[in-house]
Amino acid sequence: MNSTVNKISRRDRSVDELVRLSARITAWLEHRRKADSDKQNRYIGRHKTQLEALESVLLTAADRLATDLGKLPEDLPVGEFYDRCRDFDEASVWLERMWEFYRVKFDQRDDSYLGPLLRGADEVVWSCYRSIMSRAAKRNRDLVRRPSPLAFVAPEFSPAALESDSSLRGGLVLRVKFESWDKNIDERVRSLPLPLLQLPPWCVGSPWWLIYVGHEVGHHVLSDLGLLGHFKEGIEAKAKEVDGISEAQAKRWRAWTEEIVADVVSVLLMGTWAVWAVAEVECSTTERMLRHKKDYPAPAVRLALLSHAALRQGFDENEGLRGISIAELAKQQPELAPWFAAVKPVVEFVLGELPDRLGTLASLCDTNRAELEKDVKWWSDQLTREELPNVPPELETARNVAAASLSAWSRAIDESMDATERQKKIKHLAKSTTEMLQKSGPPGTRGADQPSGVRKADGEALARELMASSRRRRESETPE
Repeated sequence: MNSTVNKISRRDRSVDELVRLSARITAWLEHRRKADSDKQNRYIGRHKTQLEALESVLLTAADRLATDLGKLPEDLPVGEFYDRCRDFDEASVWLERMWEFYRVKFDQRDDSYLGPLLRGADEVVWSCYRSIMSRAAKRNRDLVRRPSPLAFVAPEFSPAALESDSSLRGGLVLRVKFESWDKNIDERVRSLPLPLLQLPPWCVGSPWWLIYVGHEVGHHVLSDLGLLGHFKEGIEAKAKEVDGISEAQAKRWRAWTEEIVADVVSVLLMGTWAVWAVAEVECSTTERMLRHKKDYPAPAVRLALLSHAALRQGFDENEGLRGISIAELAKQQPELAPWFAAVKPVVEFVLGELPDRLGTLASLCDTNRAELEKDVKWWSDQLTREELPNVPPELETARNVAAASLSAWSRAIDESMDATERQKKIKHLAKSTTEMLQKSGPPGTRGADQPSGVRKADGEALARELMASSRRRRESETPE
């Protein structure tokens, strides 16, 4: 047997697989960029940063693996040579699974069922996120620009946000890990500028639930503005000042910081309809309404926080509560009185002045109660008509349409009408909302507003870490 020929053939087979993987990724990137265009085939750049990140990291890693494989010494013993080739094969498989994790989320936009909703969700995300971050960048010139989150649908009950520097969790978990998946690789993946926003499947037929995007964007804003520490310290301090709140209980308030701030941001972006949406998902038995959760205060306390935030912006504090009486619930469990007493000072702090010359959250969101209520009312009426209006879209349009859709849906379910007629109205509202959201984005490219996602150094490092992990996995195997 000619071992030299066999070794070369074995190496070439592994190199060919890496070349094919690179070609598939390249073709997919080309397809995604062509799809990221308006009806006149003009490039928009909704996902410029994310695609640049995947291109530079995945293709650089694949190229590095192929190059290093091509340099594999041919004078190695046949068995060792084959083992080293298998290390490259395994690294290639892991790299492909990483691509697959992100590919399916982008490609949901090509699906006839999911696509319209996600294209509309892209506009709501951009409307919420970019309007805040553009104002923040003008106030703090040192602010590092971040990409807007990528929305996708997953079979989980609740929406969820993943910042690009946070751990993957739930349906966001990157399912490419093997037993020897190293911490270094995990950190490398999480460092990619690919923030995610997970939507539950029930949003597809009921696009008014895109109202929750405001809350999830709040998580990204908190992370990208570097405000988590500021809010944690302040919320804990305010809780400590309340009579009856112990130091341990103040720590619980600190643990709820991210969700509290995200809730307040949702009210600033979507008005009282953000409160209405939370009341819909939190409504339960009295016992459950008064029981604290890991990430949230008790639903009754959470609704009190949202209601007070709405009141501070001039909204009717009770309008979004859907008849839920916070006062009556509080009476059912007097020992929770200090927790309700902490609501006002906590919300006042969250709405107060921010560090780094950022102003306030309300000014970053440009919250104007009168204008928002006027726009939501107008869009709520338009979405129920047979033909949608032809109006010049603006950055605020998508989030106003999302709030207006929920407003229209709430009227439809409360109206006393024939069930068949009600379903007809709701079906029409879903169609018109999805259609309008897709039209709602301001014209022109967004690429200029997106930071660069090129991360070639990360690609080189990823290739090295994949190989090291693959090699350690092989060396740790013990024969039976």
